[in-house]
Amino acid sequence: MENASKALIMAGGILVGMIILSIFVYEMIFVSSQGHEYEEKMARAQVASFNAKFEPYFGRELTPQEFVTLFNFVEEWNNNHESEIDRITMNCGTYRHDILTNGQEGFLAYYNTPPARKDNGESKYFFRCSNIIYNQDRDGRLTEFTVTRGEYI
Repeated sequence: MENASKALIMAGGILVGMIILSIFVYEMIFVSSQGHEYEEKMARAQVASFNAKFEPYFGRELTPQEFVTLFNFVEEWNNNHESEIDRITMNCGTYRHDILTNGQEGFLAYYNTPPARKDNGESKYFFRCSNIIYNQDRDGRLTEFTVTRGEYI
């Protein structure tokens, strides 16, 4: 009888130990998943913040000054990110060459001269962003867009 009671006490101790170990493992898994969810949430917030820098320019007519501002932001971003996967492609035809060759002042000077202005002094031209592409495979960050020039009639 004495051995049986000691065996029951040992079995109970082992069961209590297994329960404590199971609770510890469950807590570790729970804490780990919470950390992963927080990291994903922060990554989504960073992508949303990044995309928000561009979205005010989409879906409306841009002035030449706004086009240059957008151009500068893309150039600065690309200069600071050497990896091709992080770069932004801004398809803007010869306007990129015009800005790089003539400088921003030269580019804007053209749009401030009489041939590029209406009689009331407003610009005859506007720019529009289109063909906006987000990287859905990776993180949803903006990767490419096209800028075209239009003319007011």
